[in-house]
Amino acid sequence: MINKPKVIFTISESGVLENVDFDDTAGLDVDPDFEEITDVIHKTSVVIPDNVTSIGDRAFYDKRWLIGVIIPNSVTSIGDEAFSDCYYLENITIPASVTVIGSRAFCYCEGLTSVTVINEKININITDDAFFGCCINIKNIKYNTED
Repeated sequence: MINKPKVIFTISESGVLENVDFDDTAGLDVDPDFEEITDVIHKTSVVIPDNVTSIGDRAFYDKRWLIGVIIPNSVTSIGDEAFSDCYYLENITIPASVTVIGSRAFCYCEGLTSVTVINEKININITDDAFFGCCINIKNIKYNTED
């Protein structure tokens, strides 16, 4: 039996999530680009801790088998390339607390089909290339107002 990977968060004293580490290949000697091994790869969802105020640059970079992430209301910014190359990330909800989404934050997240931004007041700065390389597959970008 293969165990689910342990997720390790590196969070600075100022609350910046600097790095997320997990072994999504479960210690197997496999090429992550080989599509036929998806049954032995751990597709992983992550809940970001409430003490995180910012998702740093490249915090989740190249976590290919990340399929879901829950961002708490404590987060105010998502850094450059924060989720870049998370190919299988399926959907993302960005809470109203987030006011900045950095350059290429979700670059090449080819599995994205749904992006929800909870902030209709448009007090959010989303860079032009935040979803570079994945927009063709995004079916739904919604702006919702929290009451």
